[in-house]
Amino acid sequence: MAAFISASSSQVPSRKEYEVFISFRGSDVRFGFLNHLKNELCRKIINVYVDERLQRGEEISSALVEAIEGSMIALVIFSKDYASSKWCLEELVKIMECKETKQQIVIPVFYDIDPSDVRHQKGRYEEAFTHHEHKFNDNMEKLPIWRSVLKKAADLCGFQAFTHHEQKFNDNMEKLQIWRSVLEKTANLAGYHSLNFRNEPELIDAIVGRVLKILEENSPPRSQPIEFHQNFIRVESLMEVESQEEVRVLGIWGPGGIGKTTLASAIFDKFSSKFESYCFLNIAKI
Repeated sequence: MAAFISASSSQVPSRKEYEVFISFRGSDVRFGFLNHLKNELCRKIINVYVDERLQRGEEISSALVEAIEGSMIALVIFSKDYASSKWCLEELVKIMECKETKQQIVIPVFYDIDPSDVRHQKGRYEEAFTHHEHKFNDNMEKLPIWRSVLKKAADLCGFQAFTHHEQKFNDNMEKLQIWRSVLEKTANLAGYHSLNFRNEPELIDAIVGRVLKILEENSPPRSQPIEFHQNFIRVESLMEVESQEEVRVLGIWGPGGIGKTTLASAIFDKFSSKFESYCFLNIAKI
């Protein structure tokens, strides 16, 4: 366990509202794998966004869009029924848009599903897209019937509505192509296949380890004087201990205002992920 105690209330602001956004199919993973993954991320003090609503509509909410846009990393958990959810597919479209426009880092996780099924929409993913296509086509087949009964009713002011329905059908067909495209692009990214790991804890450890590495590499640069970097290097050398049994207590002493808290915070950011448990306590007065 690592505990860092500092005598100041200053904090370094985060550039993103969330560090990790998780896209998932609730019926597949919510009460098992997702819970374990979320708990491990939170245990590592990683700010993670998980949509906790059990019931979802067909269109993603503006709040969810903001959460995706405000996240540094997107973890996409592809499971057997992921593609059956329009909500999940629309999330994925937004995530890949943020990858292109906001340099969001996307990590796919293939949970009990073959990556090639996702990439080429085979198996359960082919079934899901067939269902989507049938649903859209069924709506299109209703249009002639609606036209006929309206003509018989002699009130033809509803023709503008048909233009709307036809446009909606065309939009839905376009969505299918977009969904197929983002699934293929995401599946081609470097990710994790659950079948390559002996168990779920091993898979979760690998995911969390990669997230921590990304966060460390993308932590905001801090402009500090030369003296700070010299002190940081000195303290850093004292922390580089490979022994698993040795307990080391490190104290940073000096008058107020010389950067003790900033130095302690930087050391914490650098080394905390190497410990199973850790805590940073900012104490203004002792």
